[in-house]
Amino acid sequence: MSSPGSGGSWFSPGGGGYESHSSSGYSGRYEPRDSPPGQQPRRTSPVLWVALVVGIIAVAGTGWLFLKRSDDPTAADSQQVQTVQSAVAAANAAPACAEVFVPGNVIDASKLKDGCKDASGGIQFVGASNCADGSVLYQVDASTGAPAGWGVGGKKYRAAKGEVAADPAYGKAVRDCNG
Repeated sequence: MSSPGSGGSWFSPGGGGYESHSSSGYSGRYEPRDSPPGQQPRRTSPVLWVALVVGIIAVAGTGWLFLKRSDDPTAADSQQVQTVQSAVAAANAAPACAEVFVPGNVIDASKLKDGCKDASGGIQFVGASNCADGSVLYQVDASTGAPAGWGVGGKKYRAAKGEVAADPAYGKAVRDCNG
C-alpha cells in the first residue's frame, strides 16, 4: 500500500477507492483497486447486457401471463361448480349397498364404480381385491346396510355367519383369487 510520504496516494471518492501511482510509473489514469496496476478494467460486452435485459423482460412477461390466467375468477368458480356437480351426480347414481349385495343374488360390479350408499345415504366403498383372473372379490361389512358377507363380481353374494374373515369359504375364495 502507498503511504502519503512514498509518492503514491489512496483516495476513496464515494467509497469506491481508486489508486494513483504518481512516483512509480504514473500513467495518468485511475484504476479500480481490484484491477492489477497498468491493466484496463474488464468491460462487459453490450451483447451480454442486451441478452440480460431481453431475458428479464421475457421472464417478467411470462409470469404476468400466468398470473392473468389464474386470476380469472369465472374459470376457477366454474371448475369448482363442475367438481361439486359431478360429486353430487356420482352420489345420486350410487345404488344402495343393500340392493347390490343381496345373499344369493349375482353381484353387478358395474354398479359399484362410484361406491354404494349405506342406510343413511352416505357413500361406502367396500373392500375389493383384484384377482389374478381379472375378477374382483368383495368383502362387505354390515355397516354398509347390506348383510356382512363376500362375493366375486358376476357371481352370487354370500352372507357370512359372524366375521367375514373367519368364514372358511371366504378364505378359500381369497386363495382362489390370488391364484
